[in-house]
Amino acid sequence: MLTTTDLSIAADVQSSAIARLEIISTDGYCGHPGECWDLLVTFNSGSKVYRYAWEDEAECQRWFDLLSNEESKAATSWGREFHRALKHGDIEEINM
Repeated sequence: MLTTTDLSIAADVQSSAIARLEIISTDGYCGHPGECWDLLVTFNSGSKVYRYAWEDEAECQRWFDLLSNEESKAATSWGREFHRALKHGDIEEINM
């Protein structure tokens, strides 16, 4: 039996590079409604929002857990997390 978790969350973060992170459901976008999520990133350097696709649900869940916990959210270096995720292919920018 397949269960779907809602990993949608939006949060302002304390970072020298990133102002806001949002994990959003991409119902129908990946062919599996309610099972895929994207990461929206607003950087401090501008108001443009960048969209990234998660490589897998486990990494998305890890970020959701960090963003859901105020202590973890405050203790996380979001710029470092973001660049590590890009480098390792955990997220990929979606050209829109």
